[in-house]
Amino acid sequence: MNRLPCLATVLSLGLALNLSAQTPRPVAFDWLEYAGTNALPQTPGPGEFQNPILTGFYPDPSICRAGDDYYLINSTFAYFPGIPVFHSRDLVNWRKIGHVIHRPEQLRYDRVGVSQGIFAPAIEFHDGVFYVVCTQVGGNGNFVVTATNPAGPWSDPVELRFEGIDPSLFFDEDGRAWMINNGAPEGRPLYDGHRAIWIQEFDWRAKRMIGPRKVLVNGGVDISKRPIWIEGPHIYKRGGWYYLSCAEGGTGPQHSQVIFRSRNVDGPYTPWEKNPVLTQRHLSPREPGAVTCVGHADYVIGPDGNWWAVFLGVRPYQGRFSPMGRETFLLPVDWPEGEWPMILTPDRRVPLVTKAPSGAAVRPNPELPLNGDFGWRDDFDGGTLSSAWIMLRTPKETWWKLEGGKLLLTPRAEALTARGNPSFFGRRVQHPRFTAALALAVPDDPGVDAGLAVFQGERHHYFARVRRERGGVTVALEQIRGQEQPSVIASETLAAARAIRFRIAAHDATCGLEFAADDGSWQPLAKDLDATMLTTDVAGGFVGATVGPHVRTADAVTVAVGEGRPRRGRPAPGLRADASGLRINVGATEPFTDADGNVWQPDRGFEGGETLERESDLRVSRTPNPALFRTERYSMAAFACAIPNGNYVARLHFAETFEGISGPGERVFSFTVQGREFKDFDVWVKAGGPYRAYVETVPVTVTNGEFRITFTPQVENPMINALEILPAPGADGGAADGDEARAFPEPPEGIAIPRGGIARGRLEMVEYDSKTVGTRRQMQVYTPPGFSPDRRYPVLYLLHGIGGDETEWQRFARVDALLDNLIADGKAAPMIVVMPNGRAQKNDRAEGDVFAAAAAFAVFERDLLDDVIPAIEARYPAARDRESRALAGLSMGGGQALNFGLGHLDTFAWVGAFSPAPNTRPAAELVPDPAAAQGRLKLLWLSCGKRDGLMRISRRLHDDWTARGLPHVWNTDDHGHDATHWRNNLWWFAQKLFR
Repeated sequence: MNRLPCLATVLSLGLALNLSAQTPRPVAFDWLEYAGTNALPQTPGPGEFQNPILTGFYPDPSICRAGDDYYLINSTFAYFPGIPVFHSRDLVNWRKIGHVIHRPEQLRYDRVGVSQGIFAPAIEFHDGVFYVVCTQVGGNGNFVVTATNPAGPWSDPVELRFEGIDPSLFFDEDGRAWMINNGAPEGRPLYDGHRAIWIQEFDWRAKRMIGPRKVLVNGGVDISKRPIWIEGPHIYKRGGWYYLSCAEGGTGPQHSQVIFRSRNVDGPYTPWEKNPVLTQRHLSPREPGAVTCVGHADYVIGPDGNWWAVFLGVRPYQGRFSPMGRETFLLPVDWPEGEWPMILTPDRRVPLVTKAPSGAAVRPNPELPLNGDFGWRDDFDGGTLSSAWIMLRTPKETWWKLEGGKLLLTPRAEALTARGNPSFFGRRVQHPRFTAALALAVPDDPGVDAGLAVFQGERHHYFARVRRERGGVTVALEQIRGQEQPSVIASETLAAARAIRFRIAAHDATCGLEFAADDGSWQPLAKDLDATMLTTDVAGGFVGATVGPHVRTADAVTVAVGEGRPRRGRPAPGLRADASGLRINVGATEPFTDADGNVWQPDRGFEGGETLERESDLRVSRTPNPALFRTERYSMAAFACAIPNGNYVARLHFAETFEGISGPGERVFSFTVQGREFKDFDVWVKAGGPYRAYVETVPVTVTNGEFRITFTPQVENPMINALEILPAPGADGGAADGDEARAFPEPPEGIAIPRGGIARGRLEMVEYDSKTVGTRRQMQVYTPPGFSPDRRYPVLYLLHGIGGDETEWQRFARVDALLDNLIADGKAAPMIVVMPNGRAQKNDRAEGDVFAAAAAFAVFERDLLDDVIPAIEARYPAARDRESRALAGLSMGGGQALNFGLGHLDTFAWVGAFSPAPNTRPAAELVPDPAAAQGRLKLLWLSCGKRDGLMRISRRLHDDWTARGLPHVWNTDDHGHDATHWRNNLWWFAQKLFR
């Protein structure tokens, strides 16, 4: 077993235990096994190798050559030890030899989120010394460390005081060295994601920056196209030219690698007309073997004398999900002398098997497999831990021990949901289809939880645990999916047990958990669990999943992600307001008068951050004042103003208009309004997509003469577009269209959390031929528990919003768990639920300006009637009469449901719209003959939240139908245009169907 010197070093340093006499006794783990297979297995032939060369979360690769040896490093974010160092002599076979950050006192990164910490290190070798430059996000910023042996030890960091991230070093032939990095542009950013590449001389002998800083690239290849996140720069010299290689487009599906060159190291640099030199953004991510998000490349001359590139990429299932995160790939570079380097033309896919440098033969590494299909086991029988194991953040005490062929972990009050250093060792998940199993002794002490954790982030993980209690031994599965406290989704109580084994098996989007007591056989604890929550597409951030042993005390304190230390001695606010309140157009430099004649002050009162202004033609929906959302402030720490004591209503205005945010979880932050905390705030989720206005309304009481908001980043930066603080009298807390009596109360907690002990339905992604669009399309289909081909089922068709796709309903409402629970309780009829993609065009992804695809939502009427329904009724035992079909949707999909459902009462008898959008036809056009419609409708459902900016649309429909005597359900609640409203209304709506 490949052993990890740094953890042995940590033990030998004798870290203070700080464990009192009341500390629970350690829990003994006997072994852990991991096995994985790829969705598209590939076997390299002679002289070939398999991509990725490093599977699992090994992002942001950087490589250097020293003689005939190659060394490669990666980002590790909040994991310790940090920055693994790999060695190879052929670029194909790699072995981990150490870590750059290998001593806790070397670089502390406490209290940071899992996707903060160590960002994008770069390695160079010069004059017998290895240099690594890196950024500590959430800490001391940019730094450099050195070593004469890349296996270590490495020096303590030397801080380099310059702004930005992604530094790299270039040593020129004249003995001078240069630091290149991504930083803010000169002056005010022109748009969100506008960055620049900077250069400054570096005194490598004194390890300090010297001379002026200078911009090499402003924005990207073509700033007129508003490119985002030019970053990860490296300079190479060849044939008298300096080549500047950078990533562009953000580290998501639009990621790419671009190239510039100059005759001088400090420019000016000219971009190549054939850029990008690497991207997969024009290719379908759903093809078998597809690789996405490629970029962040570094070049090196291989053992064959040719140039090669290492770069990051993602291997998704269903076109978007990957528990492995970003991995390291290798490809040759076509670089003729005096010409430009090309890795892949944009029409070519990243190959998973290709020719190796000099025909190198692949040699398996059973001690620490790094790619391919494999099985791996740790019996904890060595003197030091395997190099596969990593922990969260730097330790302050030694809570682990190897003894007698067992791993002993001490339970402490450190939870995985917090930002500390929990008693948890993880090894990277390296496959989309994997199993992980471990054996442990039942804890000796009550009040101790121990078991197997599969960890993506503080708010997204599973923990299968065993606990000794008075009545016996309890095994349980906890799930954290965005919330602060865990939910127990399955549990079993055993009369007695001395040892427990847990095993999790994941197959793309689903996973299941089994357990076994003592020498007994495996028993299922939970089936058909959501495995997509173990991916960044759901959880956000930059890391892949890890799996391993974890122990804690049962009363471990759960600290909210984003919770920071209190500010001390902050200055009194310079902004003052009177009792009439104030309105601020955040980011603006001039006053603004809105559609109602209210005057908004320009940006003021904020602590820190940057402002930007977008183009005047920016379109933001669901607001009468789109101009408010053309400006914003981001990366701020707080807002404060002096204001007379009293009761107020604060209204915070948001819209996600940054081109670099392409889905939920890519910008998440927390904020407090006068002490009231809003955790894990995602503008995309709250608004239901990009370019949509969302208002968070918060009643507050001021008692100390000061109003204050604090912001804490989690993923990307916090942002805000506008702010109102108004006196409470006359403020109605939302999009006021009059007070409404709700038809149904708030549902109970946990309506969409999977329950143990009940039968489960099945969720699957299916394809169908669309004659309307002229391509094969996808839809998600739920079949109920006990599904049988021998009976006919009614069908509910659920339509998504303008920023969503066929997965949106499942992400927002966990439809499978919601229906499973209702059916188990006898509250809903067993039904098939179909969630199609309502964007009826060949590229049906919610990318770029989603409003540009609005016409495709109207085209979907024919796709639904002519292609979707026939495909469902051919594939499933679906009842084919109109009274067995229901149509409902949220937002844009709510408008579709009314337009299509009421327009085709020969096909649907049940129609529901949850906060329908402006695509909804006028009430009289929807229902020209109320009496005829009443005779055919079994149910017409209309709902909207009182805080929804689109309430006027629903209100007009309700008023018209009421006046003309059309029976309908009219349900309002205290929510906005958000997932909670849609999930709650689906819960009530489903109970009324097919009865």
